Amino acid sequence: MGCRETSIRGHAQNPSDIERAILAAPAPIKGVIHLAMQLRDASVLDMTYAQWVEVLAPKVDGAWNLHRALGNETLDFFVLTSSLSTVYYQPGQSNYNAANTFMEAFCQYRHTLGLPASVLKVAPIEGVGFVPENGEARRKLKAQGHWFLDERALLEFLELGIWNSFPVGLERDDDGSGGA
Repeated sequence: MGCRETSIRGHAQNPSDIERAILAAPAPIKGVIHLAMQLRDASVLDMTYAQWVEVLAPKVDGAWNLHRALGNETLDFFVLTSSLSTVYYQPGQSNYNAANTFMEAFCQYRHTLGLPASVLKVAPIEGVGFVPENGEARRKLKAQGHWFLDERALLEFLELGIWNSFPVGLERDDDGSGGA
């Protein structure tokens, strides 16, 4: 695929950070991988508005801001991440589930516009990220019998998300670009 990355400190929920990243890109941007995650667990009855917004903003605002900022670009892929927690109940994560459900719906929205998008429902990842760094979360998930991905499987799934970003009927052309 031949790509280069440029690291820019910022947040996708901040449009000016996205604009700064776009301007700093050494070449045209051809794809997005949006991996935002924020947790602030609380029961629905005890959850504050601030906890709700803090969890939704990185995913929801981030995806929307990336979509708007790159609206005039011809992207090859736009990969979003969701979580398997939208399939099975995780107590205290209604805000996180709402953010992930948005990602799934947003993928469909981009498809209705003829734009690339894919969404991956990611399981906890063994040895990388939040779960291995949080012993209590890891113990709870293991005790509940949850399946864990390894890093290699995650990268393989990301590759599938990249190559399968176009809706049926708008598959890639032979040169890898989107086509009609």
